[in-house]
Amino acid sequence: MAAAAIAPRNNNWTEKGNFRPQPRGKLARAFVDGTSLAKIAPESPQPAEMLEHITIVGEDNLTADDEALHVLLVAHAYEQTDRLMDRSEYSIPTSYALSLLGENARRRGLKASLERLRSTTVSFGVAGGRKYEGVQLLVPWSETDNIGEEIHYIIPKPIQILMASQDRYAHLELAPLGMMKSRYGIRLYRNLALAMARKRWSKDSDNLHTIRVPVDQMRSWLGFIGPVGQLKLRAVDPAIRDLRHVRRFKIVPADGERPKRDDEDVVKWVGVARAEKRGAPVEAWEFILKLSPPRRYHVAQQGLNPKLMWSVGAPDALRFRVPQSFWLRASKFARDNGLASGHHGVLHSWLVAINEALTEVPVTDGRNTREFRGQRLLEAIDEEGPEDAAWNWLVEEVKDPDLLKLSTGIGQSWRRFEREARIARYNRWRDFQQGPERKRRQKRKPVALVPVVEPKVDTAPVMGVGGPVTEIVVWCDLDADATDVEDLVNVLNRRTFAGDEEAPVKVTVKYGDGLVHVPYSLGKLPMTEMDVTRLKKEFRTLIEEVEMVR
Repeated sequence: MAAAAIAPRNNNWTEKGNFRPQPRGKLARAFVDGTSLAKIAPESPQPAEMLEHITIVGEDNLTADDEALHVLLVAHAYEQTDRLMDRSEYSIPTSYALSLLGENARRRGLKASLERLRSTTVSFGVAGGRKYEGVQLLVPWSETDNIGEEIHYIIPKPIQILMASQDRYAHLELAPLGMMKSRYGIRLYRNLALAMARKRWSKDSDNLHTIRVPVDQMRSWLGFIGPVGQLKLRAVDPAIRDLRHVRRFKIVPADGERPKRDDEDVVKWVGVARAEKRGAPVEAWEFILKLSPPRRYHVAQQGLNPKLMWSVGAPDALRFRVPQSFWLRASKFARDNGLASGHHGVLHSWLVAINEALTEVPVTDGRNTREFRGQRLLEAIDEEGPEDAAWNWLVEEVKDPDLLKLSTGIGQSWRRFEREARIARYNRWRDFQQGPERKRRQKRKPVALVPVVEPKVDTAPVMGVGGPVTEIVVWCDLDADATDVEDLVNVLNRRTFAGDEEAPVKVTVKYGDGLVHVPYSLGKLPMTEMDVTRLKKEFRTLIEEVEMVR
């Protein structure tokens, strides 16, 4: 009997061992409202054959919008099929394409772009590897119904094969593509992205990389067929200006520092190599590219038992609110760069930075010298949003630890700053809960410290009598963190109890707003009412109230 074929374990690898890289940032989220593209900043991988080894067959009529649109359509197909590229037909809302191409994009121009993509054929491949010739870029058409308007399209088989099986690749940022004004800018970006694809940012490095591009190679990259004397003016200079929009790397002057003015012409920062004789033609361009720190989407989350997710992060007012997943990425990024800060340490340092900015009471000199401290931090939060501002603050801390360095110490001054910041965070959250933004204030029923059982006889109740305790509900202070709660549970796990009869005991930890419920199972214990009262006294600074069930 023939052996059954074994399916691939997941979509990360093909059966031949080639890689299928993940896209970054969901397109549906990026285009959901027409304003989230820059924030989500989606990136899609493309293979080397489609980046540096592509030649247009016949007349080159493509515009920057055409090439950006083609990247979007291929990226959408790649995401739709979970990287398999195994459909015969794809579709995408027309609104996605219009959002990518900017506020001046019109349906008439979009249809013209689709027609040019339909009429363009290309050849691509690598020496000694996969090669394809005369491949049509796209077969598109439009469809309109009572729901909306969509672009339907067929991607030729060679492009699907290359996308679904990538040996060497680079992620392309979609948002910058839509802002580029020259097709040469997109083509230069494709090749530089591939050249920088395997470079990794390091806090201990200047992250500068020099890429030399000879004239013949530049002509090939850009697909420029005019006279060499016009290459710089008509193709290279406009292409260099378009690179300003790219996030992953930036062109910098020879000293490696970015100028303060954003409107400076980046063309003059690119070195032009010529022969020594006067009037000699250009021999090559030298790009000094500074690799940017990874964005938070590029960093994997720190592994954590899902049952402990309740301990990650803390609720805050809307202005400063950051999701739980952020702190797991932040902790991973800090640890990967040599800082012994878990997600609690990073969170508390962030809260200290916020409180320092709001109170204008400096914690360190960094308040006056750092880009993301003090009033500058608040401005970044308001302009970029709390997640982006928090990540930029973290990158600055990783490069040169300040608050994160203090947070790993045991000094009383840091503990005071940390406690004040945590209390301020709780007060902001409480005010937000009670403010006009809240449609319905959540309340919990008042609970007694310990349920009182009226004795049937006129004698005092005997502690420990009445059967073992099977469940206690502990209401903790809102400012308590995971460490405090785990200390309480550890005490219960180690304790000798006063009762004689054992029963399974469940402990549920709740916070003052009733929103977080953390259950623990302690096994069979002889816990009594007297034990519960003792626990309340020992943790009186942590526990607000206790409910007990027999």
